[in-house]
Amino acid sequence: MRRCFGLHAFEILHHLPALAISSGMLAAKLCYNVPFTYMHIFLPLYIASAFNVYFHFIVFAREAQETRQVKTALSSSLFNIFRVALFIAFEVMLYRKIDGDFEHRQVATQNSWRTVFLPLWVLLICFGFQGCRAL
Repeated sequence: MRRCFGLHAFEILHHLPALAISSGMLAAKLCYNVPFTYMHIFLPLYIASAFNVYFHFIVFAREAQETRQVKTALSSSLFNIFRVALFIAFEVMLYRKIDGDFEHRQVATQNSWRTVFLPLWVLLICFGFQGCRAL
């Protein structure tokens, strides 16, 4: 079942628990000094993104097999692949920035916070175009 943004219920159902687990681990690290590294905190989000990539690969493969045209299946899955790639890029850049700035107390990457959040801004613009197209 798809809505106007092209998100499947399966994607939402595995990203929400991952976000809740990561948020709880971050709160435990910051408030109670639990010895989690930031890689441990981001691991549920990475696992959810890996499931998301696998899910979209299965959808692409199934559509390509049913229609017998890879080009048609690729064109219909292109936005989802782009969306997942932007979200993974944001997660990786955020992890590198937070890990360097807060864990090691040094600059691990020279990227500014604007650069870190750039994939999310592009993703929001894409969702805006997708939402307007659905109207």
